[in-house]
Amino acid sequence: MRHGINSFIATYYRLRAQPRNLVAIGILISIVSLGPSSGRLPVSAGAEADSHALISLYADGQQRIFSTDAATVGDVLRYADVKLGNGDIVEPIASSTVPTGPFNINVYRAHPALIVDGQNSYHLNSAYQSPRLLALAAGLVLFPEDQLRTQVITDIVGAGAIGEKVTVIRAKPITVKVDGRARLIRTQDATTGQAVADAGIALGAQDTMSVAPSAPVV
Repeated sequence: MRHGINSFIATYYRLRAQPRNLVAIGILISIVSLGPSSGRLPVSAGAEADSHALISLYADGQQRIFSTDAATVGDVLRYADVKLGNGDIVEPIASSTVPTGPFNINVYRAHPALIVDGQNSYHLNSAYQSPRLLALAAGLVLFPEDQLRTQVITDIVGAGAIGEKVTVIRAKPITVKVDGRARLIRTQDATTGQAVADAGIALGAQDTMSVAPSAPVV
């Protein structure tokens, strides 16, 4: 800082020695007086940072990069003429504010899916890729022990649907009483002995079960 002041003083006296440099002296004083107050030298309006957002939009298998001053993600989609259908998902959500600088927007199109839960079937259009999220979108309640199997529908006539099929394989509920206290467990195991063991219930050498450990879980 001291070096900058000394340099200014030296320049000031060198310019003052020549009357034709009065204009330059005035400019020099203006720069020094404005600089410390703003933290930087003043710049013209045209040199200010660009307030536009640089959008990277991925939709319908294509990536588009463009600049816009749109305020929200929904405004960007309208500007790009990207329309959302039933079940489509945009990330971030349409009401999200678009900041300046680089910003990514992804549009996921809905696809048909068939969810089978026992004797019940559910048809829906959804952009979710996860089978669990598809099942939840169908309104199903899932437990951690439940399993899901996915496959592409090839027998369109037999299934009465196209797209992806998600089959829910329910875990079997078992009530286990240990030392007089009841506990509900869910299992995919075939035998009661394996189900009890997987539930973390250890049997000692003299402990017994009311059913044989080899008995099937029904």
